[in-house]
Amino acid sequence: MNAKDLYVYADFTQTAVQQMIQELKSLGYKVFEVKDDDEAFKVAANAKSHLIIVLNAGMNVRQLGLISEQAQSAKSFIYFVGKAQEFFPDKSAFLEKVPGVHFSGFPIDYKTLSEAADYNERDKKRVLIVDDEPIMLRSVKMWLGDDFEVSLVNSGETALDFLNKHPVDLVLLDYRMPGLAGPDVLKAIREDKVNKNLPIIFLTSKNDKESIVKVMSLKPDGYILKSKSPEEIKATVMNFIKTRVWLA
Repeated sequence: MNAKDLYVYADFTQTAVQQMIQELKSLGYKVFEVKDDDEAFKVAANAKSHLIIVLNAGMNVRQLGLISEQAQSAKSFIYFVGKAQEFFPDKSAFLEKVPGVHFSGFPIDYKTLSEAADYNERDKKRVLIVDDEPIMLRSVKMWLGDDFEVSLVNSGETALDFLNKHPVDLVLLDYRMPGLAGPDVLKAIREDKVNKNLPIIFLTSKNDKESIVKVMSLKPDGYILKSKSPEEIKATVMNFIKTRVWLA
């Protein structure tokens, strides 16, 4: 899939859509028209495809969400164009659930679109951050977001559910959480046939000997203290990604 290949799902009778397509073609893009949800699902399921969805009243909000989730699983790119607030009134909550989606009104900022599509071609590793503290989730995403595809969940139970539906390359896991604590999440992952070899690094404030001995017996791939600086945390994750042997 090429960053110059764009799939457009829209009402093609609209003048603004026709003008947008002509502009995209003049910029060197090869544009393919997508007619319905079924076709949009197929495009989204293609690894690293680039799908522009021009929002209109005839579209189903639930289907748009499912298409977006499909794109996330396949590492595809979705660019919503139009009045997003009418479809996603709580856009921040939607982005937490499906990170990596882009939004734009008319007229499109074609430079931003091009940069985002090109960025999608990079082979970024996917990191799932598990922590019950919202501030910590946002902070780690800010520290890592330029170099990784970052997803956030706020509980151990949600983490296991997420991993059943979405592939990731690394989990940064908090130790102490309400409900299913970090060691329990690690144990459950190690017992799962699909995810048993998934790299897991604890990111925690627990630094007492008893906690460290307990969790290291479960064989995590690392242990990072939250007291470290953002630069140190990012460097540790980057170094792990660079030195690990990744199997295709």
